[in-house]
Amino acid sequence: MRIFSLCSVAFAGLAACGPEVEVRAAEPGGAFGGLAGEALESLAAAGEAGAAVPRLLGHRWEGQGLVPWPFEGAPRRLGFGPLGRTPSTLLYLGFEGDLVTELARQEPRWGCDAAVPGRVASDGGRFGGGLAVRGARLGLETEAELAPAALTLELWIRPERVERGPILRIPGLLELASEGDGRLRLELPGPRALLFGAAPLAAGRWSHVGVVLDPADLQQSRLVVDGRAVQGGLPQAASLAGLRTLELGGGGLSFALDELRLSARAANTAELVAASAPEARPLERLELFTSAGARTLEVWTGFASETVLDDPQDWSQGELEHVVADADGLRWVPGHWRRVPALEPPLARTCHPTVFVGDGRVLVFSGEVRDSHLPPMRNVADTWLFHVREERWERLAPALAPPGRCHQQAAWSPDHDLVLMSMGWGNGPGDNIQFDDTWVFHVDEQRWEERHPEGPRLPGGSERCVVYHPGLKLFLIFIGNQVSAYDPERNLMRTRRASVVDERGRPTDLQVPLAMTAAYDPSSDGVLLFGGQYWQPEISFSDVTLRYEPERNLFVLLDAPEAPAPRVRPGFALDTRRERFVLFGGVLDQFSQRMDDLWSFDPATRRWTRQEASGTPSRRGGFMHMAYEPELDRFFLLCGRHDPERFLEEAWSLHLDERAPGRARFAFDRGADGAGAWFHAGETPGDAQLSFRFRASRDGLAWGEWSAEPPRGPRYCEVEATFLPGSAGERPVLHALGFR
Repeated sequence: MRIFSLCSVAFAGLAACGPEVEVRAAEPGGAFGGLAGEALESLAAAGEAGAAVPRLLGHRWEGQGLVPWPFEGAPRRLGFGPLGRTPSTLLYLGFEGDLVTELARQEPRWGCDAAVPGRVASDGGRFGGGLAVRGARLGLETEAELAPAALTLELWIRPERVERGPILRIPGLLELASEGDGRLRLELPGPRALLFGAAPLAAGRWSHVGVVLDPADLQQSRLVVDGRAVQGGLPQAASLAGLRTLELGGGGLSFALDELRLSARAANTAELVAASAPEARPLERLELFTSAGARTLEVWTGFASETVLDDPQDWSQGELEHVVADADGLRWVPGHWRRVPALEPPLARTCHPTVFVGDGRVLVFSGEVRDSHLPPMRNVADTWLFHVREERWERLAPALAPPGRCHQQAAWSPDHDLVLMSMGWGNGPGDNIQFDDTWVFHVDEQRWEERHPEGPRLPGGSERCVVYHPGLKLFLIFIGNQVSAYDPERNLMRTRRASVVDERGRPTDLQVPLAMTAAYDPSSDGVLLFGGQYWQPEISFSDVTLRYEPERNLFVLLDAPEAPAPRVRPGFALDTRRERFVLFGGVLDQFSQRMDDLWSFDPATRRWTRQEASGTPSRRGGFMHMAYEPELDRFFLLCGRHDPERFLEEAWSLHLDERAPGRARFAFDRGADGAGAWFHAGETPGDAQLSFRFRASRDGLAWGEWSAEPPRGPRYCEVEATFLPGSAGERPVLHALGFR
């Protein structure tokens, strides 16, 4: 083994790396990621005699793919499992080193047959080491009796030949076997509980396999082979209790395994598709969780082979933030989207309320809940918190919860520390319920409570705007021209009908649409509403912008010369720092194309502005708001729907700031001599600015200090370009850069 210093690799949140850190590279074919619990001399701080050797506890990629690692002084790719252990993991085996030792380190603790040596041998795996299973059955057993509510099994498999034979069995729960044509057969207890994989295995080729059992939420089983999924039913009464044993092999089929994972959750097919075809981005971030703390490494997965970059294909080899590429070059933009790498997301969903509830938390409840790729859809009554600072999901387990529903809005009162959710639609299998109930969620207590307010009962229905008004300390509920006010302290509901006037105060005959999007407007102490839908005399969609003034009980129709196209269910939130509203995406009916445009609305000028952003996600809609976190100055868009058949489990953040600096980073392989003079060509109108810094590497992994001057010697050079917009909004543009 060689030892490579990674002192100059950037660690997240640190301006300098501190003590020199050495990373011991494994031999070719070994995997760093599977060494959970191993003592890693590679992570010991150099020069600290007698220092305790840290242990690798886990790791996480922001992305997927293979990590470049240097051997004999030249970068090459070393397989690295993408996830390691995750919070719901019951068993994770990377098959690195001794199997008995690896099993003993599991939590919960596992063991295996005493006769393993001689029957199961180490083999080259999909990521580093693997496990060869030839003929004899290998039994794994945990000391605890497990009873998960749902179960996901993942593994990589490479058969020696395509033939019939058993692969894996969990007694009483499932049996996975290969048919003679290479298709996988999943057999579950009960009548007609049989699934056949849509993609066959091939001799000598690695395939990714996922099995999902979800008897509680979707009552569904799924078999996903190389990203192709099939599904079957699963009785709600089906129990996963008694899970203690897992058996591998036991027949004539010989195969190798890698990255075997058993998790107490129902994964989305999208997660299994991503695992089956990992693709690394140009710059990846690898988090290592060790007994000495967490460290983040920045790793380039590829280098620009052309030393001059000047077209969109060239720009795609770098990392862009607040910068977009087109035929003219790189251009600064005010927005930047980022896919949040939150592990173990909920089941995909749309038409669900998304409510910021303070302290970096966002509440999500129910919605149209489904697997990302396959029906059935149900209104699962699940309650989630998304922690924006830690970038993690947490499923809550309140003793009582509202019936599952969708198309319902909700709002949070920081004055009362509760969320109001009212009405909604039950549209699961066999359902068509228009809810007229009223619920509150006590945030700190994590408790739902049904309330029966005094006063007029709200009519059953969905798509009703719900907004908390801090000046009145009331929740406002909008149903067309009808406005209801709920006092949570007195548990009192009052309802009035509001008129509509234009900006000059003249009455109009506008009927306020249903299904509008709304938020409190602190600049006017009113409520801003946009979009919506009419059902009578025929279905149509609206692009009106209204301001509701509670003191006068009036809607004011704002004369916006430009506005987003008609839509419902966009992401929508108030930027409390700048007192402006931000809108993204949306949809018309369920079969229409979703949208991906980004807008802001300034209530002071009553003007909408189309905004540009880097990293924009795919078209999507189905949102009951999005969340804005003022401390991070980020919007968070959770789940949603891309098209009629693609529900989303994703989390995205948006930074939108007209003064934010842009950044573009590239790594060059300049050849053995590192020759070429640095140049760039760009434009800086007004007082806009472009600046550059550089750092060098001899092996493509360990980087020197940043410098304002380009290095001339080392083979590898990283370039960071910074774009500063001008004081009058001028945008810098970079047409080309490189070495020549």
